[in-house]
Amino acid sequence: MKTKTRQLETIIQKLRRVAVAYSGGVDSSYLLSISLDLLGPKNVLAVTVDSPLMPRSELAVARKLAQDLGAPHLVVQWDDLADPQVASNPVARCYHFKRGRFIALRENAAEPR
Repeated sequence: MKTKTRQLETIIQKLRRVAVAYSGGVDSSYLLSISLDLLGPKNVLAVTVDSPLMPRSELAVARKLAQDLGAPHLVVQWDDLADPQVASNPVARCYHFKRGRFIALRENAAEPR
């Protein structure tokens, strides 16, 4: 496990600035925490998608954890169901769902703050 952690740290340090797609779950909280430790809060942005499909309780947890970790936190409004490729509920809906969210995250994280 130490080797994988060192590999992750090397990747993050090379980036110098990161935006973490942050759900408030274990995986993204771990990535956010390591990024903050390595790069500092000025170089890290936690970005959470707020959608009509996201339970309010999950958004509240994400906000609280980001605050507790000391991370700048951006909440991006996104309506997953506005995409007909998601709303029509096809077999590949998860691909379209995640693709749309990551496009929204990337566009918003790239804006100067």
